[in-house]
Amino acid sequence: MKHLFSVMRNGNPNVKFPNNIVINDYKLHAEDLLDLSQTDEVYLQPGHYWYDTRSGLFGHKEEPLMGTLKPGHNFGSLSAQASNGDSGVFINGRELQEEEALQLSRLFCYYRKMPGRYWLDASGDMGDEGYPFVTGNIYLAISIAQKYNTSPSNNFWARRLSQGQLHWVATAS
Repeated sequence: MKHLFSVMRNGNPNVKFPNNIVINDYKLHAEDLLDLSQTDEVYLQPGHYWYDTRSGLFGHKEEPLMGTLKPGHNFGSLSAQASNGDSGVFINGRELQEEEALQLSRLFCYYRKMPGRYWLDASGDMGDEGYPFVTGNIYLAISIAQKYNTSPSNNFWARRLSQGQLHWVATAS
C-alpha cells in the first residue's frame, strides 16, 4: 500500500480513489482518503458512515458502532440519528440503538440501560454531558469484564473497540 500512496502523491492519473464514500453527509475527497490511510491506516469501502470526532467511534450509517478511527477528523456534524438510535441513550449527541445501549450498560455491570446524555473521549473516559467529571472508562470496563469474565463474549462494544477497520482497494484503469 505504501507504494500505491506514493504513486498517488506523484499524480498518477491511472490510480483512482473510490468517489462514493460519505461520512456524516460529507463526501470524502482524495485528500481525505489519503489522510485516513496515513493517520489511521484505514481504507474505507464505498458507502455511508457516521463518525464521532470527539471519541473516534464510527460505523455504517443507521447502524451501531463498528470500530474506531483517530479523533479530530473534520467530516461534518454527527447527527443524533446517525445510527438510527431508539434507546434514549446518547453519546456525544448520537442516540444508540437499544441493543447497543444495553450492551454498553452491561459493561458497567448495569442490567438495564441508563437513559441520558453522556460524553466519551478517545481515551475512553466518559461522563455526564455538561459536566467535566469522569465517571467511567470504557476501555477499563472492557478490560475488567474480560479479566473476570463478567461480560458476554458477544458484547460488540468489547469486540468492535478492538477491531473494526474497513478496507477498500484503489483500482488502476
